[in-house]
Amino acid sequence: MTYLPTVDNRATNYPPAAYNLGTLREFKEATVIGLNPADGFYCATETIRHWTDDSGGPVTQYAYQGAKTWRRTGTGAGGWSSWTQDLDRNAYTGDLNATN
Repeated sequence: MTYLPTVDNRATNYPPAAYNLGTLREFKEATVIGLNPADGFYCATETIRHWTDDSGGPVTQYAYQGAKTWRRTGTGAGGWSSWTQDLDRNAYTGDLNATN
């Protein structure tokens, strides 16, 4: 099994334009990237840049904070969007059957 290293950038909130093509995992302080520390003071981020410029779509960043997963997107010119929480299966009461 191969593991990707996690970079300790805990005190820096880089803009989308700072990320190169590929995937980068970072260790972050939640408040530095705009998340509530009540859900966990630290988090891990995974940033995905699909192409070398914005023609391949926006940069996507996930933050894994305790039991919550957050997502935001951004472009080189526009900066980051607001964080949105991905589906929380513990709080979701709807039908999780993908065939319905």
